Amino acid sequence: MLYINDHIDNFDLEKGLAQVSPERREYALRYRKRHDQCLCVAAYMLLREGLAKEYGITDMPVFTYGHHGKPQLLGHPDIHFNISHCDEAAACIISDHPVGIDVESIKPFDPDLAAETMNEKEIRDILSSPNPSISFTRLWTMKESLLKLTGEGITNNLHNLLNDSSNFIFTTQEFISKHFVLTICEMKK
Repeated sequence: MLYINDHIDNFDLEKGLAQVSPERREYALRYRKRHDQCLCVAAYMLLREGLAKEYGITDMPVFTYGHHGKPQLLGHPDIHFNISHCDEAAACIISDHPVGIDVESIKPFDPDLAAETMNEKEIRDILSSPNPSISFTRLWTMKESLLKLTGEGITNNLHNLLNDSSNFIFTTQEFISKHFVLTICEMKK
């Protein structure tokens, strides 16, 4: 199930900090900007909300870290989740199978960044689209959600990452009026 908070400007950081684990509180307070602290705590709060609704788990989630450092829920190996945030929103996906999620702000198209992260076909597709900024962001969120599903994080193989993505299902939502794109990546069953 997908959970989104796109009202970060109204987020009560003090109230949120009281409802997160000490580990998450410390992690959130490492961010220098208050807005980033709010996003970090809001993403964790979405996880808490989802765990309560879907599994009846009301305790504060505690993370362990698997291969490549991907977070997992301590004591709940059958529950998979992933969280992400950008300037406009925090998001969380919870599932009974491995998932990855990425949410990114739609920013002006940067040809240099595209050359560093996209292959020639992807660049052609981006440039031929009606809105290159949205097309780039969609492809970027696909790549990052796949890497978050596997737990690998950013790799040197970004150009070809989606070339062999036939084992994955990508679900992308574009929140144009809110200026962000969100993609969920799941393994095909």
